[in-house]
Amino acid sequence: EYWLWLEDPRRLKLFGMMDRGMAQDLIKLLVDHKVFIEGCMTYIFRNVNDRATEYRNEDFNLLSDPELRYVPDLVKTNVLDNSVLDKVSKADLELMKKGYKNYQWFLKTFMDAGGKVVLGPDTTSIYHATQLPGVSTRREMQLMVDAGISPMQAIMSGTKWPAEYIGAKAKDLGTLEKGKLADLLVMSRNPLDDITAFKQIERVMQ
Repeated sequence: EYWLWLEDPRRLKLFGMMDRGMAQDLIKLLVDHKVFIEGCMTYIFRNVNDRATEYRNEDFNLLSDPELRYVPDLVKTNVLDNSVLDKVSKADLELMKKGYKNYQWFLKTFMDAGGKVVLGPDTTSIYHATQLPGVSTRREMQLMVDAGISPMQAIMSGTKWPAEYIGAKAKDLGTLEKGKLADLLVMSRNPLDDITAFKQIERVMQ
């Protein structure tokens, strides 16, 4: 019925059935063994997160921009595809939304316990419903902050921690230090005060 596990709403329903007591034990196990989690909030819960309508409208407006006419029609169709919602009942949709709340709690609790999360929005697939690159990264950070995670932690999830996860091959990446490689984003506002500052990038220094 759902050939791709990522698109299967039953997974979101399982999150809705989460036993937070048992989840605490899992969190401790993950932290003790220094396991990294790929967040993927903005993809897995793209149809039921608290900003789903906002992001859907933004996608539509972006893909209507003539400057993005190079984006293949199939990718545009997949970005705007939320047909999975037509296959679930009202009760199942509410359980999926509860799953999103449980996942928010899980990630925050995991990070409060010392766990590290790496940003991982799936983007630009020609095979299934997908997201646009770039905007999906800042959305992921926004959803993390919505969950009560600090802006600094959200930023490290897209910089420092992925480099740590990769290991030696990324030893020159992840942080702003002498001798390392980095692209610098210049913004008009401080993302530590408001994570939506990433919507207004003034320039990129490579």
